[in-house]
Amino acid sequence: MARKAVALISGGLDSAVAAAEARAEGFEIHALSVHYGQRHDAEVEAARAIAGALECAGHREISVDLASFGGSALTDPLAPLPHDRAPGEIGEGIPSTYVLAAFEALAKVATKAGVEGEAFRIHAPLLRMTKQEIVRRGVALGVDLGLTRSCYDLDPWGRACGHCDACLLRRKGFEGAGVEDPTEYQ
Repeated sequence: MARKAVALISGGLDSAVAAAEARAEGFEIHALSVHYGQRHDAEVEAARAIAGALECAGHREISVDLASFGGSALTDPLAPLPHDRAPGEIGEGIPSTYVLAAFEALAKVATKAGVEGEAFRIHAPLLRMTKQEIVRRGVALGVDLGLTRSCYDLDPWGRACGHCDACLLRRKGFEGAGVEDPTEYQ
């Protein structure tokens, strides 16, 4: 029986490569994407395409209204997104686009498997990789990186802004990896 894994697929570069990594390790992938009140639907549309391309065993989408909590440029269309910051600034502090990751602790108390003591583990295979290493790994795994979306400030035609922190990090990663960035920028 194949080992099963739930892969959180946001539609971005990192989650696509992490899911492909799990597939390469022999896991049967069950994709999970979250509608969290994000500024646009491009992320979830990309997640659907990625789940299909990776031939996931299934793809579930859940909705959680994080916008009602406020305070994040990810969900508030009036909140300013950081643009054109210097590389040193991007890593300082917690940006307004930071998504907290305490899922493993939550899963241990909020799921039947966790409460009953079943062994499961959150894997974060890219945690200590640079963006250029992630790009290289994605290429090595055969991930169609053109399906991924990183920008938080897409135009109405779905083109990336090229100036938000996510775009700057993505561009730097592709450039450092020596791989052509398939992103369509404004």
